[in-house]
Amino acid sequence: MRGVLLDGVDILPSLLEEHGDALADDVELPRRLLDELGAVPSYYLRYFYAHDAVLREQLDGTPRAEVVGRIEHELLDLYRDPTVVERPALLMQRGGAYYSEAALGLADDDVVEVPARVGRDGAVALAQRPLAPP
Repeated sequence: MRGVLLDGVDILPSLLEEHGDALADDVELPRRLLDELGAVPSYYLRYFYAHDAVLREQLDGTPRAEVVGRIEHELLDLYRDPTVVERPALLMQRGGAYYSEAALGLADDDVVEVPARVGRDGAVALAQRPLAPP
């Protein structure tokens, strides 16, 4: 977030001043970075801004891909139940903004991330099997 307008006035600077520590904790980045940027970066940018710390965590613990894989398996089991209409608490451990909407259903004009090969001529999506109707 680079600005928060209230009645046409940007109140982000005062929000950072009053709630900067909580905002920094929420995105798992140092408070000084938010102050330097004058913004609240996406929590996902932790992988960029705190690269060394994230790498240490990955090397010292269970790799994130393994953790996400286990969570994903449990989530897919939950989503097999057509009565699930609320966001499962487990989803908060997975991460990925707007994942709950994507996992619960895609419209014909929705966009999904797919693996791609990036070369001299740009990114080319790799062929994928069609998504199952559910």
